[in-house]
Amino acid sequence: MTTDDLKEYVGIIERMKSLINSAEFDQTFSLLTADLPKSKQFLLKMELKRLAQPCDYFIDLRGHVDGEVRPFVYRGKTHYMDDNAIQIFENGIKQYGGYTLGVYEDVMNADNNFRVMHKKETAQRVK
Repeated sequence: MTTDDLKEYVGIIERMKSLINSAEFDQTFSLLTADLPKSKQFLLKMELKRLAQPCDYFIDLRGHVDGEVRPFVYRGKTHYMDDNAIQIFENGIKQYGGYTLGVYEDVMNADNNFRVMHKKETAQRVK
C-alpha cells in the first residue's frame, strides 16, 4: 500500500503503473513529475519500483472477504479468491505485466475485504 506521504500522488502512480517496464517510463515520469522536488520524484520512483517487484505470495481470502471464495490457479499456484478479487488480480496482471507486489496489495485491499470494511467503518465513527 502506498505510504501516507505519497497519497497525494496516487494519480501519478496509477498512470505510471502500466509503463513501469516500458521504454517510455523515464520520459513520461519526467513529464508528470517535472514540478515536484527531486526528493518526491525519488520517493515516487522507488514506490513504483516496489509495486513492480515480482511477487510469489499465495493469496488466500477464505474468511477474509464478503464473497464466495474459490480456487484460482495462476502459473501453477492455487490462490483462493472471490470473483471481485479475481477481477482485480487479472486487471493487475495486465497492468503490471505479471504478478507483482502491486497486484497482491490491490487484491488484499479490495473494498469487500473485511479488514478494509472495518477500517472504513472505524474511520466513519471517529469523524
